[in-house]
Amino acid sequence: MKSVLSRIIVALLVVTMTSMAAFAKTKKSTVEFRVDTKVSETLVKSGTYEVVFNDETSELSILKGRKVVAKTTARLETRDSKGRATEVHTIKEGDVTAFVGIAFSGSEQEVVLNQVGMHAGGNE
Repeated sequence: MKSVLSRIIVALLVVTMTSMAAFAKTKKSTVEFRVDTKVSETLVKSGTYEVVFNDETSELSILKGRKVVAKTTARLETRDSKGRATEVHTIKEGDVTAFVGIAFSGSEQEVVLNQVGMHAGGNE
């Protein structure tokens, strides 16, 4: 009797944990970097990648196939309207292009990288 009850409890825990993982809020899109782009401190070569943002952990990952090429923290900011298409936001820092955010298609929020020392132009 005890082993049957233990198995039922374990099964319920597994189902609960699996369902929680299924409800994790992630946003993802395929993007193309036309030039080598710096994501946080990692230089990502030009090419096609999948960008995945996890709401729960506030992590943004850049993947090439199944391999994580770059990972950084980010935050959500509200946009004025829903995006009609996925928009990749970059800035130029000297001769380096830096990835600073992404707005996913259909979302009223923009994912902005948490980067120290970044500025959007001007001479200092």
